[in-house]
Amino acid sequence: MNNLIHTKYKSLALFILFALSSSFMSAQAQSNSKDFESWNTLAFQFKPLDKISLALEQQARFQENGSKLEQYFTQFEANYECFKNFQIGSEFRYITKNDTKGKQQGYKYRFRYQINLLYKQKIKALTLKYKLAYQNRNELGLSLDQGDIAKENIRFKVGLAYNIKKWYLDPKVSAEIFNTIGSDDPTTEGFSKYRFTIGTSYKIKKIGEISFFYRFEKEINVDLPLSSDILGLKFAYVLKN
Repeated sequence: MNNLIHTKYKSLALFILFALSSSFMSAQAQSNSKDFESWNTLAFQFKPLDKISLALEQQARFQENGSKLEQYFTQFEANYECFKNFQIGSEFRYITKNDTKGKQQGYKYRFRYQINLLYKQKIKALTLKYKLAYQNRNELGLSLDQGDIAKENIRFKVGLAYNIKKWYLDPKVSAEIFNTIGSDDPTTEGFSKYRFTIGTSYKIKKIGEISFFYRFEKEINVDLPLSSDILGLKFAYVLKN
């Protein structure tokens, strides 16, 4: 009984801390003219075989302090476990972007694919995850003469999760770096952006999992770097085999 009460207090403390930090970050974003974004995701996950996992998700992202729809997309993902703790995967994303800057504004349509290499390592209560990805994105409806040049990135991500006994909201942190390649302008190549993320997730018995996170994202190696505070919420429904 005491352990149950203690667990509830810890969960409540984390929720209060998250709420206070969200309010603080939103206020900071407004006072410092730094953008605040909201990313919201609904996903369906299915594992037809032991070594194969599939996922379909719909995400909507809001910017300008969460008041304007910046983009929404549908993504299909497949992963295959080649051997223990090592996976190769791919993602295919159809994007509808609300472009509010430049000469030609309005909704634009993009297609992005990504190839991932993932490795997981467990050290007692710690779980380390490493992800190396190649990303390629094109704008649909344009010819090469109109500027349809693929935007390519190499991404590297390191994540850490800690399993706390008798606590349902285990903390997760990660760091990721983006490296732009294959650009027609050599000055735009190289490290272009980084992300830091902290979050947690809660498993709902026989249904799925709900996750939330805070992410800081910033451009680098540009004259006027943009930075964003991002709050994310995701619900994943797990389809039974």
